[in-house]
Order: sequence, then structure tokens, then C-alpha cells
Amino acid sequence: SLTGTGSLAGLDSNLTFSGGLQVNEVGLPPLYIGPAEVDLVVDDVLGVPRVRLTARGDDIRTGTVPLGSFQLSGGATAGAARVNDFRSERGDTVVTLSGRADFSDTSVVIIVGSLGIDVEQNQWRMTERTDVRVDPTGIRLARVQLSSEFGNMTVRDLDTSSDSYSGSLQLSRFDLGLLNPFLPDSVALAGQAT
Repeated sequence: SLTGTGSLAGLDSNLTFSGGLQVNEVGLPPLYIGPAEVDLVVDDVLGVPRVRLTARGDDIRTGTVPLGSFQLSGGATAGAARVNDFRSERGDTVVTLSGRADFSDTSVVIIVGSLGIDVEQNQWRMTERTDVRVDPTGIRLARVQLSSEFGNMTVRDLDTSSDSYSGSLQLSRFDLGLLNPFLPDSVALAGQAT
């Protein structure tokens, strides 16, 4: 649920809303956000609205993976959304992200400009921009590579649009123990994969 207050300023032809929202919890699977505060500005409210926002909270999760507290700045229009800066922290795990999403009637193209995952003092970075297409039939991803001094992980040609998913995962000097913070407590991995 959402609660908030704000004010309108300007002329009828170009009103701007400024205010704050309190989010109790909201979910758009697989994403879940617990209590959060959002500062919001909506330009041209009665025309072609443009949203600018900053948000912060103590609980964000993707699927069953808790990412901890978070901060976000970005914006949106009817046809696109952008994340200028996202940062989450849980213990010594930090996730940073920037990118945008372009919407059409039948699909969303997500362009991830940067992604960083710091896990147990290991810094993983996306090596180049990655595009993901999502539509009613599934998800398509051509390539994403994360690199670290502790190895490389590359996903290629991911396609979930048919009954059987396809794609490839290539690991090079990858320390499997790095996955443990993202797994249930009853599962522990060790060793290296290439």
C-alpha cells in the first residue's frame, strides 16, 4: 500500500506535482520491496507526465534472494523508465546497477548499462552493456559477462520463449563458494568451475 502527500504548482497547461510517498510493501514478481520512502516529482501532470524519483528502504528482494537496504534514483515516462543509480547492501554484499527500460505494447527492452556485485570482498563487474527483451512469450538475452579477479561468468543466447529454456553458461576459474550468500542456508557450494 502507498500513502503520501504532495503539492501542485504551475499553470493548468503545465502542472508539477512534488511530494513524498511511504510504501508499506509492494511486489512485482520476482521483485519485492518492503517499507520505503519515495521522493517524487511529476512534471506536466495533465499533459505528458515525466516522473523523477529517489527511493530508499530497508528491504528489497528478488525472488527468494534478500538484497538488504537500498537507494535508487531514476525516472519514467509512458514509454520508458531509467535507473540512474541503484545500490543495495546486505552484510558485505553490495549490488549496484544503472540502466533503462523501453516499453512497447507487446514487449519491454531492458538495457543494463552497468552492474556490479561485490560478494565477500570479491568485486564482479559487467564487462559491457547488456540488452534483455521481455515479452509475453518469455525472456531473450544475447550475452552478459561478469568478470572478477576470481573468474568470469558468461551467459549467452538465453531464451525462455518455448517449453524448454535454452542458452549457455560459460565459467572460467569461477569460485562456486561465491554463490553461497544467494542460496538457502541448507545449501553450501565449494570448489572451482571452468
